[in-house]
Formats: sequence, C-alpha cells, structure tokens
Amino acid sequence: MGGVGLAWLGLFAPADEFLILVPGLLAWGASLQFFFSGPEAGVMAAVPQREQGQAGGVLTGTQMLGGSLAVAVLGGSRWERIQTMPPCSGLALPSRPRSGSPPIC
Repeated sequence: MGGVGLAWLGLFAPADEFLILVPGLLAWGASLQFFFSGPEAGVMAAVPQREQGQAGGVLTGTQMLGGSLAVAVLGGSRWERIQTMPPCSGLALPSRPRSGSPPIC
C-alpha cells in the first residue's frame, strides 16, 4: 500500500491541484504503521530491558528528526514553484498591491 501511495505521489507531484495528491498521501500514511512497527520491535529486542526506555526515546527522536528534515527539504524544493504561481490559485502567495491592501480572490 505504501508503494502505491508513493507511486501516486511520484506521478502527480507536479500537479497544481493539492486534492489530486490526497489519495496518495492517505495510502502512504496508512502504511506507515507497518513500516515503523518492525524496526521498533527489533530495537526493543536488541537492548536490555533496563535500557529500553532510552532506546525507545532515541528511536522516536530519530523518527521525528527524519520527518522534520523531510518536510523541510520537500518544502524548500517546492518554495520556488509556490512563489511563481499566479495569485489566488490555491498554494500561491498572494501579491499585495503597493497600497498594502490584500488582493481580491
């Protein structure tokens, strides 16, 4: 299921519409629980019981760090595209007139 979600995202990532990405994001997100449960069980089985709290904290911390870095890299790679989109087209940043009033969408 994760592969289907990633394939969907790979095919439709250049799309201007966000809604086309939702099925791929849902499929990929639903498969993450299967991806993380195996390594977690392996880590917990590899450390002594008295150190499992620390091992769980390190595992969770690295998972959160990896997710944060992925969001930063993907967001940065899309930033130029978002800036150059026409105003009021969904993800575009609205351009303000010189008077400071917001654009009418």
